[in-house]
Amino acid sequence: MKRHLALASLFATFGATAEAAPMTGEWGGRRTMLAERGLSIDADLFLDVTANVAGGRRRGADVLGLVDVVVAYELDAVGWSGGLLLLDLLGIFGGSPSMNVGDVQATNNIEAPSTVTVYRAYFEQQLFDDRVAILVGLYALDWEFDIAPSAELFVHSSFGTGGDIGNSGRIGPSIYAATGLGVRVAWRPFEDVVLRAVVADGVPHDPDHRAGSRSTCRPTRVR
Repeated sequence: MKRHLALASLFATFGATAEAAPMTGEWGGRRTMLAERGLSIDADLFLDVTANVAGGRRRGADVLGLVDVVVAYELDAVGWSGGLLLLDLLGIFGGSPSMNVGDVQATNNIEAPSTVTVYRAYFEQQLFDDRVAILVGLYALDWEFDIAPSAELFVHSSFGTGGDIGNSGRIGPSIYAATGLGVRVAWRPFEDVVLRAVVADGVPHDPDHRAGSRSTCRPTRVR
């Protein structure tokens, strides 16, 4: 008998967009005051409900959640031209719909072990009238490399980072949700052309504790 797979999903996103005011308002004018001093704080909440209603390994529903908090400080406010400090914290929670489906790839692109982790933490310096940018710190390859517009619309992980990058390295590259140290150089020779190169930790997380990022480049023994 042929078995068919049927998924039902519901998605919700809460946070500020370029067109809409932040949900928490202006904090009595403090948000604008902080922005004028170079400090910005943004938070987004993603909630996905995915149910396997037929086929797969077993029927069931899971709620997936992701809290993303980004704090950025532009050093121009203290006289350091072109400098930026950024901290990106993730809070991941929920079930694993891939276990119900039996998918070889993650059924949902925010699916990951439940954890609170530092996703990105780096210093970036713009040089030569913003033609060159050097970044050093915890770096996510999928933030700037192998970006597919379809990943903004579809939630399956196959629409995100391709397998050629996602399956590289000993236990995967420095991408969501576990990142490692890296150095990225960007050069803009023309207004609409940007060339980027990066050297990143080849073992961005502990193989025995896959949730979370690594802030060192110590060799890791893989069993």
